[in-house]
Amino acid sequence: MGVVKRNEGDPSALSVGEARVRLSQLLRTCREQGVEAEPVHIGARRHPEAVLLSVERFMELSMWADRGLHFRWYFEPGQDNGGQR
Repeated sequence: MGVVKRNEGDPSALSVGEARVRLSQLLRTCREQGVEAEPVHIGARRHPEAVLLSVERFMELSMWADRGLHFRWYFEPGQDNGGQR
């Protein structure tokens, strides 16, 4: 959907100007693909500074982040977690 990879796991970003020109297309892709739409990295000189996500993907990530907060106590020092960290 707009992510160009320099090296594996190292996303290059759309320039701000390119993102501006392609914004309608990027939003349409988010709308049509929903949670399956790839995140789009945007930034000056193709250095990632921001990410465009579909609302569905954002909601899914938010849900998982909230769940993680509920279990944070498990990893705090002094908790009996079976000797695991």
